[in-house]
Amino acid sequence: MTSPSPSPPARQIGAALAKVVVLLLVVTVCIVLAVWHFTGADRRSVKAYCQTWQTEGERLHAKWAASQRRAKASDNPFGAFSTVMGAPADLADFFAKLDAVAPSEIEPAVARYRDAWKQTADNLGEKATDPLSFLMAQLAVAAQTASVEQQLDSWTRSHCTAHGS
Repeated sequence: MTSPSPSPPARQIGAALAKVVVLLLVVTVCIVLAVWHFTGADRRSVKAYCQTWQTEGERLHAKWAASQRRAKASDNPFGAFSTVMGAPADLADFFAKLDAVAPSEIEPAVARYRDAWKQTADNLGEKATDPLSFLMAQLAVAAQTASVEQQLDSWTRSHCTAHGS
């Protein structure tokens, strides 16, 4: 003799319960992934900072060196000048990449330095035809970031050298 099959309401309850369990699992996974993404788990660390410092720094150095070589090979002094003019924007981008991975203890300094290079790039564009205005704007930027540069240099040297970067 066969056992009786569950009644239709019991099957509906079981199906509804299975859907609820699946939905809870999906919601839990989404929450865990969102927390991981927005808190920067594994993205903000000394290791990530030092690795970014090294790889992005080498990329930037190679870009500038190649530009200098091209300028010398073409006997075009303005080629080298354009590299210098683009350096603040390159440095703002470099420090933005560092800011994305910087540990919380140094991140505010990295962000301030990124903003300073962004301001320098903006000043260069806005005030390129007025050297006195550019100089005044840059003196203000330099005054705001003198201690930040020393802090970043000291922190990077002590942490990245200690981690083999």
